[in-house]
This record gives sequence, structure tokens and C-alpha cells, in this order.
Amino acid sequence: MPSKDTHDKYWDDYDGLQAAKHAMLGNYLDGWYPILSKVSGGILYVDCHAGRGRHETGDEGSPILALNRLLAHKSRKQILEHSCPYFVFFEKEKSNFDALQAELQKLGDPPGIQIRPFQEDFQLKLEDVIEEISAECAGSISIFAFIDPFGFTLSMSFLNRLLSQHRSELLINLMYTGIDKEIHNTLSQPSPTKIELLDNLFGSDGWRQMTKEIYPEPQKRAEETILLFSRQLEAQYVTQMYMRSHNKLKYALLHATNHKRGRELMIDTLWKVTPDGSFTAVEKNRPEQLVLITPEPNFEPLKEALWKEYAGREALAKDIFDWRLQTLYRKTHLRKILKEYHDHQIIEFVGTTALKDSTLIRFPPERREPYTQLNLI
Repeated sequence: MPSKDTHDKYWDDYDGLQAAKHAMLGNYLDGWYPILSKVSGGILYVDCHAGRGRHETGDEGSPILALNRLLAHKSRKQILEHSCPYFVFFEKEKSNFDALQAELQKLGDPPGIQIRPFQEDFQLKLEDVIEEISAECAGSISIFAFIDPFGFTLSMSFLNRLLSQHRSELLINLMYTGIDKEIHNTLSQPSPTKIELLDNLFGSDGWRQMTKEIYPEPQKRAEETILLFSRQLEAQYVTQMYMRSHNKLKYALLHATNHKRGRELMIDTLWKVTPDGSFTAVEKNRPEQLVLITPEPNFEPLKEALWKEYAGREALAKDIFDWRLQTLYRKTHLRKILKEYHDHQIIEFVGTTALKDSTLIRFPPERREPYTQLNLI
């Protein structure tokens, strides 16, 4: 009799972290599909650890979610007219793969969509698959790879090869709790195998500094570890969402892209999933519970950064909006602040009263705020 799948618990349940992860993925794909269909002949969604496709609770796993978000998309007809979507699913474990196949069969054969499941390790097969699909699409292809492993046997060099593909993006589940434990164990009892595993994961030996002695405060150590990994990714923008269990960081979702539109869309997605601006989910909460009351964002960090960058300067609104991508605030947030400053005659829209991308904005030398007298109370 075959041994029981050690990951059965994951598929038996569906907690707030799984729900938040899928809400982030689904909301992003809702915007990604129509954007990429306008500029690319082929759209490739890759699920590198596809799993069974559905939890025992009935909740969708990521491959079925990704497919259904396209099948139910309000712009599905236009997307299929301008592009050919490919869905490539990798799942090594036979029991999981068989369950996934059964879920895919329920969807039938959706017209205009290519579905290709593989019972293989994605790091051994994916580059060949990308080459094959690129040939089918005459080289015009956009890639979104969701990398959600149970462990952390990932190769930074492989991830960066994926990012080097034109119009490619990654969403990576970085299993921080296990990584932190592995770093501690490896430094306590070094072995060539464990050292190689961590060197490959981080693409450097910087993980040796992520110790309890150097960073005794767990939150700081977590931040530095995630930052180290993020900096090794060859992406202009890396956006994080944090998943906490029992008041501890369990894992982080990292979105890596070299495209402004991708960063913009992920920022909007984070605010939809976590409207309090914490970009953090907790195990006991489902995303629908997070939006019952939408709090007012704290704009102070954005205002502080804005004045530090532009005090005493002139700049086009378009350039200021692009600069804002260094933060995690939405374009609507910055627009609201700029209009408020203009309404109170703190900044000047040169030659116009309208805030457009082409508007030249003049900032005074020192920061000023509306209703300063109230702020001093």
C-alpha cells in the first residue's frame, strides 16, 4: 500500500494564507491577461508546483484558479482574438498529478487555450517548453511563472534565466520559516549538501550572515533574509507580501518583474487584497474578511518621500508617477495628494489647473501641509 502523502494536510484544509495567496494571484491575473494580450502573440502561465488542482474543501488550487480566471474574464473574447494562451503545469508527485489531471478533464477542452501538464521537475523541463512555445508563437511570448514549492530547493541562477526572457515575471513563495531553520542548522552542523542548497537558493554566500547572533530580533532577521534573496533576483522591481501564522512570519510572496506595468498592477493587487496597507495576511483570516471595513491609508511615508525627492524642483506629473513605483502606493494615492496640495496652493501646476501626465508641477523649497495649524495641535 502506498505511503500517505506527507502534504495531505495542505490539501485537506484551506486557511487564510492559502486564500490570500490565491486572491493575490487571481487579482493579478485578471489584469495581466488583457494587458499582455495586446502586446504579445503568446501568453504563457506556468505553475511550477501545480499540486492537485483543488482542495478537499472544494476551493480551487492555483492551476484551476488561473484557468477559470481567464475562462470567466469579461474580456475573454478579445484576449483570445489577440493572443494564444498556454497553461503549463508541473507536478512531480504521481498522486497529485493524477488528481490534477482529473480536475483538468472536468474543464473539457476550452477553445483557443493550450493546456500542457507535465509530471516532471520544472527546473529540468521548463526552458525546453518555453523554447517550443516560442517557436509556435514565432518568438512573441509573455511569461508568468508561479513558483510555489513545499520546500525551498530553488536555484537563483535558474530564476534569473527565466527573468532574462523578454516580458517574463515570477511570483515566488519564499518559505522563510524553513529557510531560517535550515540556515541555523547548516551553520551549526555544516555539510556540503546543505551549503550547496543554500548557496543555490540565494545565489551567494550572504545567507551565512542571517544568524541569530547578528540579527537576534526575529523580525529584523526575516526582513534581511528576504531582502538578500530579493536583491539577488535580476529584476528591477521586487514586491513582497507577507504571510504570518501564530504571530510569526511563515513565508513571503515575491513578485519579480522588469516592467513598470507589472509593478503597477502588483501594487494595485496588494491594496485590493490587504486594503489596510499592511501587505500582510494572517492564517485565520480569509481575504473577504479583510475588506469589510476599508481603512484610510497612511499617506505620511509617501508624502515624506515625495518632498525629499522634489522639494524646490519642477517635474512632469508623468515622471513623478513613475518615481512613485519605488514605493508601494497606488497612482490614485499620489494623484489625491498632488491635487490636495494644488487646491491649497502649496504646489503649482504650471500653466494649467488640470493634473495630467504632461502637467509640469513646481514644488516650493520646503515642505508645507494643508491646515498646518491643526497638525500642530
